Amino acid sequence: MTGGSPLRLLYSSRGPWEVAFGYSRVIRTGDRIMVSGCTAVVDGAVRHVGEAGAQMAVALDCVLEAVRALGGTRGDVIRTRTWSTEPISTPWAGCMASVSLMCARRRP
Repeated sequence: MTGGSPLRLLYSSRGPWEVAFGYSRVIRTGDRIMVSGCTAVVDGAVRHVGEAGAQMAVALDCVLEAVRALGGTRGDVIRTRTWSTEPISTPWAGCMASVSLMCARRRP
């Protein structure tokens, strides 16, 4: 890069995979905050097994906590992506309802 990079700020959720695989939950550089994948694992245990919507809500809470930790807000979220380890027949309505609630006032 030429001209130097903006200050980089890192945030860790202290999850076991960050150290094991060498990444940070969130990196802020300049006016961008990038969040890595979040799941429904809290304190080493999967929350809401079999409930995709409730798991999505836990993951989104993780995202928002990380964004806020580096000075962002819910309104700053401009994009979300979801993945599932289950076949397409898994009910996605609960997941999308969780995303809709998070983005109710300002859609990404």
